[in-house]
Amino acid sequence: MFYEPIRYVPFASLEELKENSIQMFVSCLGSPKQYTHYQDSIVYIDGRSQTFVTPLRRETSKILEDNGYKQGEYFIRSADKEYIDKLRFAVDGDEYKWLDYMAREQAWNFAYQEAHKSALRKNIQEVEPDMYLIAELECIEDEKTIGNTTFNRMMTNKALGYANVGSFIRESNNRVLLCDDYGRTFLVTFKYSANEFINQLIAANYTRALYPWIYIQKQEE
Repeated sequence: MFYEPIRYVPFASLEELKENSIQMFVSCLGSPKQYTHYQDSIVYIDGRSQTFVTPLRRETSKILEDNGYKQGEYFIRSADKEYIDKLRFAVDGDEYKWLDYMAREQAWNFAYQEAHKSALRKNIQEVEPDMYLIAELECIEDEKTIGNTTFNRMMTNKALGYANVGSFIRESNNRVLLCDDYGRTFLVTFKYSANEFINQLIAANYTRALYPWIYIQKQEE
């Protein structure tokens, strides 16, 4: 609906993974070709005992293991203060924040891809509304508050059951919150009435979302 999400493209090689990692120029007690999880990151030591840190992605562990890396915990647990300080400094840096942003974006691209597969199984079809009738359209990536009403994302990365894919909530006569056939949440405000659009959704096999109060919360003024 509206536009397609970015296609999910995982890293294909160790070289690509290294290009999207931060090298830590500090000695480590671990053996070469080991990796471990650190918060939402992966720290790995290459064959030359150089240490790298990269945001966790779906494909990271497999790429490392396909290149002879073994998972090991102790080189982080037994590291000295200098090592831990440099690791924290790297993760808190602006460069790493960009890598983390791109990794999170890719995680959502994967989620949208899988949600679309679910939509196809449920025979949910694409809907192309008349844009002339729309006053405002916004993709909700977390939450949005308008007046005393808060609208929340209808699919989260922590609950990828895709139950909300192809569902909608009519919040008012001219405003609809929906989870489209890719699992994205859109808040659509129409100039006059949402009736025609809701009929399009129903014809495309969309259903009313269960538990709408989870996704739309109104505060007493």
